[in-house]
Amino acid sequence: MKFTINTEKLRDALQYVTNVIEKRFTYPILTNVLFDVDENNTLRLRATDHDISLMAEIEVENLEAAGSVTIPGKKCLDVVRTAANSSEVMIDATGDSAILTIGRSTFKLATMPAAEFPAAPTVESQADFSVQIKVFIHLLQSAASSMGVGDVRPHLNGTLIELTSVHFRSVASDGMSMCICTDNDNTWGGDENVTALVPRKAVLELIRSYSASDGDLNVSIAENVFRVEGLGRTLITNLIGSPFPAYMRVVPDASDSILRCDRTAMIRGLDQAATLSDQSQRVYFEVEKDHVKILATTEAGDRADVQVPAEFTADSTKVAFKHDRLRRILDAFDCDEVILHLPEPRDVVRIESDQQEDLLFVVSPIRS
Repeated sequence: MKFTINTEKLRDALQYVTNVIEKRFTYPILTNVLFDVDENNTLRLRATDHDISLMAEIEVENLEAAGSVTIPGKKCLDVVRTAANSSEVMIDATGDSAILTIGRSTFKLATMPAAEFPAAPTVESQADFSVQIKVFIHLLQSAASSMGVGDVRPHLNGTLIELTSVHFRSVASDGMSMCICTDNDNTWGGDENVTALVPRKAVLELIRSYSASDGDLNVSIAENVFRVEGLGRTLITNLIGSPFPAYMRVVPDASDSILRCDRTAMIRGLDQAATLSDQSQRVYFEVEKDHVKILATTEAGDRADVQVPAEFTADSTKVAFKHDRLRRILDAFDCDEVILHLPEPRDVVRIESDQQEDLLFVVSPIRS
């Protein structure tokens, strides 16, 4: 295998695929990236951790010999990063090594045979559809605000993608809060409902890869595999096998006890109070007709008392939240005003906005 390619193109592709490479792997081959160049001057790069595969496709400048080999991913990226964007790198892989030549500099990296690299997952699709990147990433980013981390319940460590004839929806929960983000303008066109429980790592990688991009993505959902392709990049991930619970059962109806407040003012008040909260990050709400008093204390006796203007349709109530959890929920909205339904101090709280009807959150208050 021997070819020449622009260093900027190769660097960008390597930066993408090496995101899946962990610092420590049981199998050395998983620290490598598969380089596969064909007679049509197309170079395909692929890296995997067995659960997620990332692939990038780019054109080479000058092909002398097609072939495939695996090269240490992070080391190769470090070498390419040293080069100027306008320069070229020649890669010549023979035997058990690859020579990278950039200008007058050469770098020799040990290689492993392409035959030892794990095969790419087969996607026998049940649903194929195209979606705008901005729509897809908004759904994922919103749900990620309530996605669990390392929970013993597998379904909490990912995001549910749900396709029906009337909506495209994402749902995620960490056990204490839940996000439901719904797009009624994009459906996959099929008659049957299709769901996919996508692991947290894949969700975050998709957000990182496409959040600043425009265009369309092609999405395929199979029984155990999820595939997203666009802009010369492809992600294939195994799905979480655990079923996602019937999430609508835990969504409370709209309440008559409604708290309306300016979202930015509430975020500022939360942050001010949190400066004097203890390790539990607990903040207390004392809700009155025309304001919310946010209280926080420390074991040393420090106390924060922050008042935020608001409108409450009931007389008064008290409720407590974990600061970071409520902060993430408020950050997920992109509007001026939010609504909190506060029926009873011990009930779950419904959070939404008349100005952004695609988002709905449910959060459990802290029990006193």
